[in-house]
Amino acid sequence: MLKQEVIAQGEEFKELAKDILPLVNQIEDVLKKHGVTAIASVTADVSTGYFSFSTHANRWEMLRVNNEYPVNLRHEYSEVFTLEEKTESRESGTTKGFINYQKEA
Repeated sequence: MLKQEVIAQGEEFKELAKDILPLVNQIEDVLKKHGVTAIASVTADVSTGYFSFSTHANRWEMLRVNNEYPVNLRHEYSEVFTLEEKTESRESGTTKGFINYQKEA
């Protein structure tokens, strides 16, 4: 990629960032209003309509797969558990793992 193309893309991104920043500030205000103090993330694919918003501390997610499907709320549950395993090289050992359940609200 030519240096001029990189500079042009940087200018385009700067303009996008200027438009996005006020929205980010509004989102932060809403998160504070609702007591969200940890990481929250937003992912969007404007070509398909995919959208995901999640609050990581409580494992809730708002998800839309594409423009043809409604928005769903989903909660992820996981727990650490221990498995007893038997192998040919040793009689028994302990392996830690986790199980992950996702429930749609």
